[in-house]
Amino acid sequence: MLGAGYQFSKYFSVDVDVWSTEQRIDTPATIVAPTLGSPDSRASINTSALSVIAKFGWPIGGFEPYIGAGGGVFYSRLYVSGTVLGASASLEETDTNFGGLVLGGVKYRFSPGWAVGAEFRRASVKANFGSVIPGDANVGGNSAMATLSWTPLEHKK
Repeated sequence: MLGAGYQFSKYFSVDVDVWSTEQRIDTPATIVAPTLGSPDSRASINTSALSVIAKFGWPIGGFEPYIGAGGGVFYSRLYVSGTVLGASASLEETDTNFGGLVLGGVKYRFSPGWAVGAEFRRASVKANFGSVIPGDANVGGNSAMATLSWTPLEHKK
């Protein structure tokens, strides 16, 4: 994930981030193998997003616990590999959709401009991969991350 934000006050900020995840799944049973071919047992779903998040924090000394919510545009790609007559083969389907997320975390400011932290995110987004997976597939999920942030200017608001 890579992001940038603007601190409106010591309690409220808005962030814009670009991030990506990958999930490994069992190859859907709806994938029909070609004659003399077979799909691998595992497939992957990559989801990338551009999101805007409102964060509310409460600075306590060098620590700042925070919560946030937002939404964004999610691009998802289902990739299934396999073989046909011994040669490599693949199937790919993509979808773009809107989704939402909630998050919570804490950061610790160890110098005037730098902070480290931990964050938990829950993304809610669906993707439609056509006939490969009938209906909408839930491609969101939970993620935990360690963070490093830099603030070029201290805000005294």
